[in-house]
Amino acid sequence: MAKYCRLGCLLCLALGAAPLSLGAEIPSPLDRFSQWTYVNGEATHYYDTLASGTPQFTLLLVHGWLGSGYNFRFLIELFPPSVRVIAPDLPGFGLSERAEGPYTMESLVAFLDGFTDALGLTRFVIAGSSMGGNITVEFIAAHPEKIDRVILIAADGLRGEEGPRLFWARLGPLVDLGATLETKNTIKRFLRKNVFYDEQKIPEELVDSIARSILTRQGRRLSAEVTKHLLGRNPVDEILPLLQQPTLLIWGANDPLLKPVWAERYLELLPHAALRRIDGCGHMPAVEAPEQTKDLILEFLDYRLPVSLRPVGEGYGLSQAARC
Repeated sequence: MAKYCRLGCLLCLALGAAPLSLGAEIPSPLDRFSQWTYVNGEATHYYDTLASGTPQFTLLLVHGWLGSGYNFRFLIELFPPSVRVIAPDLPGFGLSERAEGPYTMESLVAFLDGFTDALGLTRFVIAGSSMGGNITVEFIAAHPEKIDRVILIAADGLRGEEGPRLFWARLGPLVDLGATLETKNTIKRFLRKNVFYDEQKIPEELVDSIARSILTRQGRRLSAEVTKHLLGRNPVDEILPLLQQPTLLIWGANDPLLKPVWAERYLELLPHAALRRIDGCGHMPAVEAPEQTKDLILEFLDYRLPVSLRPVGEGYGLSQAARC
């Protein structure tokens, strides 16, 4: 039983935050990038690098199973002013409020639609990390008119990609138990063994942000709910061949959670994609290798004509699958 409890603990490391009461006063910003808005009546926290002027690109970052917008905190400050970077906390994650109701892929897609409308974003580049990649693909399928280009970072979403974790995710009572037993030490252990390649690169502030979210009654409940009802429930294998936007795949060459072989499968299914690997990097390139991740994204954005004015794939070798 102890073995199963440990496995349940590791499985339940999805982040959730204690939601604010609807209508409650929005807290003060945490730092110079921290912002708040309302989406469908819910107080939503996000990071936004826009200071002034008109950026050339707007990049929307969507976090995954182990996270909040803070997962990108080490990446977004590296971009030049020509790129506006926005990273929301999904409902119930990080500092964002979550109203009552089922937590489904449909609700997350609707949230992103409402969030981008609230910020006046009509066309932008979208990047999803881990389970955020799954959410990103579903959002593109629902709202292709909003998307200029696509970046998938160690993306989840293919059939079978979760491996044995999917078996444990279907054991509802075990998942619930694991969520109640989570501690800061199990969070650190999970990051060391299942996420990072170099444990020396695990920022303590990242661990703290995870702990603040998951080690609450509401956070534990949400982490279990996300694990049971989202993990592996919405495969994107049939959607990927339909995506017409140029797509960049970024993958840690030493990803212990979602093995790099899955990057090759994404590359096979996407019609206009390029794959870039980062050596000596695990499942969170935005944290473990932020400079390299930034450089790859800027390289991808650095072809001059808007997508609407040039053939798909021109300037980045995307007319056919590209690897490096």
